[in-house]
Amino acid sequence: SSTELTDANTRLREDIVARNRALESLRRVLADLMGGDQQTPSSSDAAPENIELLSRLIQELVAERELQRHKLDNLKFALDEHAIVSITDIDGNITYANDRFCDISGYTRQELVGRNHRIVRSAQHSPAIYQEMWETIASGKVWHGELCNRAKGGTLYWVAATIVPLLDAHGTPQEYIAIRTDITEQKRSEQALAVSR
Repeated sequence: SSTELTDANTRLREDIVARNRALESLRRVLADLMGGDQQTPSSSDAAPENIELLSRLIQELVAERELQRHKLDNLKFALDEHAIVSITDIDGNITYANDRFCDISGYTRQELVGRNHRIVRSAQHSPAIYQEMWETIASGKVWHGELCNRAKGGTLYWVAATIVPLLDAHGTPQEYIAIRTDITEQKRSEQALAVSR
């Protein structure tokens, strides 16, 4: 009957509209996963197999991203096992502190996050070293040096530090990552040797 034919045509049009919406949604997801600058199949390619192709591409990209994330997690684990790591915002306020930083400084993560690194500053260095450090990293360059810090309990500890500015697309620092190695025993040995001489 004509009513059944009209209903079938309406359902078919609704299915086509829904399929096209799904295809466009998949294209947007794919474009986002590919960084927004990659070519995706054109809107005129609305055949069902293209939905399957787009779904397969998205699955492959998600799997690749998951593999990359796993590798980054492993690198972070290795770094955290070896080094004292912290991240600060552009004002120098700590946004991340790893367990080794907490252990050596005697502060909890909650006590460190939101505070400035001055919380561990000792009186062993002139203000000029901190000024030079800040000027270096604020200009987008990496700073290397040795610093004596003071733990929460008052004991001093030495670190060999590398501070790396993380830059935006315009080369402007957005945050800083500090990677430090505990060299306290080395410094104590050097001091003992100097005294014995």
